[in-house]
Order: sequence, then structure tokens, then C-alpha cells
Amino acid sequence: MDSDGIGKEPGHEVKAGDPGGQNGLTIPDKKWTLKTDIKQAGCHGDDGLVGYCTDVAVYADGSIVIADTEGNRLVTLGPEGQFIRVHPSNDRPGCVDNPTGVAIDKDDQLLVLDDNISLKFLNRDEKLVRQFTPFAESGGVPSCIAVDGDGQTAIGDEENEIISIFTSDGSAVKTIQAPMIGDYLTIDSKNNLLYTNFSEKKLLSLDYHGNPVISMDTVGEDGKPIHPSGVCCDSAGDIYVSAQSSPEIECGEIHHYDPEGRYKGRVIQGLCNPFGVIFTPSGDLVVADGVSVKIFHFA
Repeated sequence: MDSDGIGKEPGHEVKAGDPGGQNGLTIPDKKWTLKTDIKQAGCHGDDGLVGYCTDVAVYADGSIVIADTEGNRLVTLGPEGQFIRVHPSNDRPGCVDNPTGVAIDKDDQLLVLDDNISLKFLNRDEKLVRQFTPFAESGGVPSCIAVDGDGQTAIGDEENEIISIFTSDGSAVKTIQAPMIGDYLTIDSKNNLLYTNFSEKKLLSLDYHGNPVISMDTVGEDGKPIHPSGVCCDSAGDIYVSAQSSPEIECGEIHHYDPEGRYKGRVIQGLCNPFGVIFTPSGDLVVADGVSVKIFHFA
């Protein structure tokens, strides 16, 4: 393990399940491989380090956007992890002050939760298209974001334990009670709202009417509790969760569940402090691992 607490190098094989779903079956002759480990993107001071990465989103062409909460900026990378741009840059003032969550909508626009207050829509040049304040009337604090296939945005409010659904122009559609909603949220292929709670060690989901679909304690292969953070689904609906095997950092792992929440196993281990996770269009898994961003390939 190196000085950053990262014990895997590109090309290192790790224990794997099946990212394509296939009924959640393990394919013994295939493994997750660390394809790219991005510690530098030329965007943070003189040393070029990415700051602290807590969320990731992926455009339709596979380009990656990182929410760098230490640098208070967005970093855009190409599909293979090559540096494209930083927003805002030193010579280009931007519209984002403190990105805490990112998502891509059906029109390939970037949605940014900024400073846990406003939702901002940016085009591919990362210029502001529009913005609104989701909980302006209630005084709630947005803590997580996801976008459904119809272009509606789901925003969680951890303090008030709700998820509110908004149209792209900021009109409120509905509000759903969401017990234990935390910092990460996704929408599965059945349009269920899927989220985690780190401290309570829970994986939960609700349908759009607020009915519980999944509510389970998260445990690892040894039966001991794990602390989940980021959550995403692959093209078959299987669920992948980033987690810590203890509340301490440098115990990071990725765990695999089938679409109904049945545990399939730990598929990646040896991470530093994994947060947001997402699949690329080509099936690679991108992990915001605190001090770096890692891209894993399954082959």
C-alpha cells in the first residue's frame, strides 16, 4: 500500500462478480481489473493533485465528471481518465462554488448540487444553463441527487428525511418520506429510489409512491456489518455499493447485490475511502475513492 493508502496498481486483478448482471451469477474466469488510477489531473495547486473526490458522473460518451470537494471544483476527464478541464479554473471564473453531488440527465447536461443549496444545470462546455433552489421554502438541505429516465430529478434531504422529485424547470412533482436518506442516491431500472445510510449500515429503496422495496442491514462476506456510501446499478439492474468494512478510512470495498437486494459478494477490496460510484456506457466501474478516482474493467 502506498502513502496515499491505495493498495492496488493498474492491471492488478481483484475478486469479482458479474457487472453485466446475468442473474447475479459469478463468472469465475472474469475479474475486475484496475484499469486507471487518477491521482493527478493538473488541477490542484502546483502539484497537480486531484483534491478530494466524493462523487462522479458520466456523460453519454463516457467522459467523467468528478466533484472535488477539497478543491471546490469540478474535474472533467475523458473515458480513459485523461484530463480535459477543470471548472472553475484560475483564469476562468465559474458558476460552481462547492460541488457536493453530480449527475447527468437524459439531455447529457451536468446537474450539480452546489454548496448543499442550489441545483445547477451546466452544458457540455460547463456553462450555466439554469438553476433553482430545491428546498427554498422549507429550508431543507439537499444531500444527494439522481436523475430518472424521464428527466426528472430526485433530491434527498437528509435532515428532514425526504426525497423530492422535480421537473427540469424546478417545479416540484412530489415529496416522499425517506427514512434514513443519506448522501448517495440512485434510481434503478424499475424507477425505484435506492439509497444508503453510512452510520446506520443500511441499503434501502422506495418506489415513487413511497412504498418500501428494500430495507436491509449491510453486511460483508464474513457476516460483519459494513458502512455503505455510494450506490449504482448496472445495465441488468444489479446493485453495487461502495463501503467501509469499519468506520476508519483505508478499509474500502465494493459489494454486489442482485436487483432484489440479495447479497452476491464483495467484488473489489483494498480501496482507500470510496464514495460515489457509477458505470460507464462501456461497463467500466468508476469509483470516487477520496484521494483518487479509479476506473475498473471487468474481463
